[in-house]
Amino acid sequence: MATRARRASRTQVGGWLLAGAGALLLLAFFGPYIGVSIDGWLMNLLFHAALAAGFGFLAANSTGAIRVAFAVAALGWGIRILGIFLTIGGLFGLGDLLAVVGGIVGASLLLSATKTAGRAGAMMLLIATILSLTYVFPTLVAFLGPVLETVPAVFGGALLAAGVLLTRR
Repeated sequence: MATRARRASRTQVGGWLLAGAGALLLLAFFGPYIGVSIDGWLMNLLFHAALAAGFGFLAANSTGAIRVAFAVAALGWGIRILGIFLTIGGLFGLGDLLAVVGGIVGASLLLSATKTAGRAGAMMLLIATILSLTYVFPTLVAFLGPVLETVPAVFGGALLAAGVLLTRR
């Protein structure tokens, strides 16, 4: 008797993409500590593409305001991808703002709309998107001094945890 393969939902795919982005950021951060240089434009491109696609999948599987917010976040991370290849001036700042605000608003709305079973993933996503503020706008938290150097690792870890927890919804 043939069994049908279970297809992953768009939320699960989005979660795995966010987890992948977090893993890439952790690899880039901890690579020098293990004697491997894995940072560069390709890693940056893969990280931003995974975030844009992850938020895009979350938008595709959501409704109403949550869909709009995650689509805005995906657009913001997509604009940041353009900034890797082109000098886009003020448009890059707009992409930063869209990525952060869209992510925080979308995660907040998702948390408020999620039943008890899936709240851990939504809560971790909210934490990760708040940390994205410190990653995208490091001058806002410049008072942290040397602690600021750990922001990519903490942001990457939060993305990894959020992505894994979102797949369990």
